[in-house]
Amino acid sequence: MIKQTVKYVDFNGDEREEKLYFHLSDLDRTRLEAKYITGGYRSLEEYLNGLVAEGSPAPIMEFLEDFILSAYGVRSADGRKFEKTKKIREDFEYSIAYAELFADIFTNQEKMEAFVKGVIQPPTAQPSDKKAPVSVIS
Repeated sequence: MIKQTVKYVDFNGDEREEKLYFHLSDLDRTRLEAKYITGGYRSLEEYLNGLVAEGSPAPIMEFLEDFILSAYGVRSADGRKFEKTKKIREDFEYSIAYAELFADIFTNQEKMEAFVKGVIQPPTAQPSDKKAPVSVIS
């Protein structure tokens, strides 16, 4: 799970700051892989690398939008649930916070890669000094 803080001005002209949470369960990841992993790609990161190498923005936007919305949710206070209802997704999809986050990630390749990598990494049950090896998006 990763947390992103987004600052924006709402439709009433008020400055706001929201903490947004993103996580893909094994099932979520499998669904995205089934949808996008084609043509010899072995992972979502590798697929994104291929899109970036092609340089066409439309497929990158489509993948990134699906990825962000699939990963977004609301975590429970006790840490036992991460809710991803259709209503939660729709409310986020039509928010200024989503538009700001998407624009920030889409226009900065380093942030895009870090976001995708951060969401894809599996959670660890216990804190550890050792960091799990991560494949690098190049």
